[in-house]
Amino acid sequence: MTTEPNPTARVTVTGAVTVITLDRPDHRNSIDLATCTELTRQLGTADADRSVRAIVITGTERDFCTGADVTGRPDSAAGPARSTTAP
Repeated sequence: MTTEPNPTARVTVTGAVTVITLDRPDHRNSIDLATCTELTRQLGTADADRSVRAIVITGTERDFCTGADVTGRPDSAAGPARSTTAP
């Protein structure tokens, strides 16, 4: 079994199974840009490894993942989203 540390996600490989654990319990494991980038990298690594037969994505503590964390986006302070379609 090998484990790769990361502040937002942990990867554990046991035999043919890669487990990616979202580790942002203080944000209910929501995915910010850094987590998305890391998750994409980890999935690519697991996909390229011919010995991996299964990939499991899980979360720490109470929540698996509550969705996108948009609080760090530059436009998140701009107010509520506006529709771009005509009425």
